Amino acid sequence: MYDVLDWYWIVGGDGWHADEEGKLTGDESQVYSSARNEYVPAEDETYQEWRAAAVDHKPTRIESEDSLQVVLEPHGIIINRANPTPAQQAAILLRQPVNVTCAAAPQIDGAYPLDQGTQLQITGIASSINAGLGVPGGMDTFNWPDANGQAHQWTGDQFVAFARGAMNYLYQLNQVAGGHGDTLPPDTIVIT
Repeated sequence: MYDVLDWYWIVGGDGWHADEEGKLTGDESQVYSSARNEYVPAEDETYQEWRAAAVDHKPTRIESEDSLQVVLEPHGIIINRANPTPAQQAAILLRQPVNVTCAAAPQIDGAYPLDQGTQLQITGIASSINAGLGVPGGMDTFNWPDANGQAHQWTGDQFVAFARGAMNYLYQLNQVAGGHGDTLPPDTIVIT
């Protein structure tokens, strides 16, 4: 039975052509594994065991990595490409937490999510702090979770600096992902 999270694909390329029966054929020396998010050689033991496990376990032929990414992305898989372009790297980084370091407050060091919902929360809290409303909870510090759910205590100034850094980081990634440059931002937001 087809399981996109545990499937194999023969990814096409320039060497693909139709055989006498009209079937696409090409380089079958390696297959892409969604379970491992990597290419594996056709003689790979796990791949061979998968093929032997069921009659319908035959790799799917697909014309390109870009087409395969369209299939996998709704399931949270970003293809681990051998030599990704800056735009592909930016697209991957947009879905991953960002590292944050603060020399003055190492207790907030960590990897923090920047998904769309979290971005809205960051912007809302930073706007409230800048409007003079203080930090959530009305104390001097408040807890903000990292990507693992671990709470870290932040001051208002530290959080506003984080929000500014996140805004610039995401802007630069979106520019590169959209083809408007090829310089990726540093992979760490540094708060002074």
